Amino acid sequence: MNRTIGRLIVLTFALGLGIGALCAQAPAPAPTPAPPPSKYTLACSSDADLSLPCAQSRRLQIKQDAAHIARDAYQSLSQAAQQAQQDFSSKLQDLQGEAAKIKKENKWGDKVSFDPNTLTFSEPAPAAPAPAPMPAPTMKPAPTTPAKTAPEKKP
Repeated sequence: MNRTIGRLIVLTFALGLGIGALCAQAPAPAPTPAPPPSKYTLACSSDADLSLPCAQSRRLQIKQDAAHIARDAYQSLSQAAQQAQQDFSSKLQDLQGEAAKIKKENKWGDKVSFDPNTLTFSEPAPAAPAPAPMPAPTMKPAPTTPAKTAPEKKP
């Protein structure tokens, strides 16, 4: 029995060491030092601080806000333009479909075309007659003339 108690004590001690090792917290890492302040920082310490760097920072913030507003407006307009394009395409297809129904109701042939700008139907213009072929040019020999000689000069 002493032996069993001894083993239990050793086992409990080993188990305690294992649990202690698992639960032990690792030492906290050393805090990283803050980077040195940049000489180019324009941040203000408070709203009342109106030093030159603060005023410059405010100007940049105003321009940044304006750029964000413009970007948002552009995105909204872009989405609206896409929706308008889809709507236009749909309405134009509806117009073409209605024109096809009217052509069918009036029993007009496939040659009749519809102009969506003027809302008119028309047949294609009759083909212009082909121009008469031009006669082939005939080659006549050039007339030969006797060569003229310069008059002789007298000394």
